[in-house]
Amino acid sequence: MALGDEGGFVGEQGDGLGARYRGPDPGVVSQEFEDETIVIRLDTGMYYSFNPAAAAVWRLACAGHALADVIHACRGSAAAVNGNIADVWGRLVRAELIRPALPGADVPAEAPALTLKSPPRMTEYADMQELFALDPVHDVDESGWPSTQPLPATPVK
Repeated sequence: MALGDEGGFVGEQGDGLGARYRGPDPGVVSQEFEDETIVIRLDTGMYYSFNPAAAAVWRLACAGHALADVIHACRGSAAAVNGNIADVWGRLVRAELIRPALPGADVPAEAPALTLKSPPRMTEYADMQELFALDPVHDVDESGWPSTQPLPATPVK
């Protein structure tokens, strides 16, 4: 996702700034900490770290806001901060951490104004895929210890 030659937004599928999204499927879990939010895709074992600014963008996307809503809500932030919002948004879509809204879904109220203190930052990790794929209750070998199952090949984006 990027700004087009004439300043218009061009999405992965030409969906533009107004396309609404919703939260991920139930196979995605998250936990917020003081200065970081961790999001894990249990089906792939990929996990993601969001700084507070990226977490705010993700929460608004999960609540049904469009990218245009989020950029408008952050209008008081520095231009450099706003420039990263579209990049993080595109990465959320590609990682399937947000999904297109269902047809006829309710449009949320106006997004609350946000002043992001730093650019949104999202970091992807693949180093614990095998550990997240373990099912210690069902995937045990003869000795009673968990055995690993091969993971589907997932390219890091």
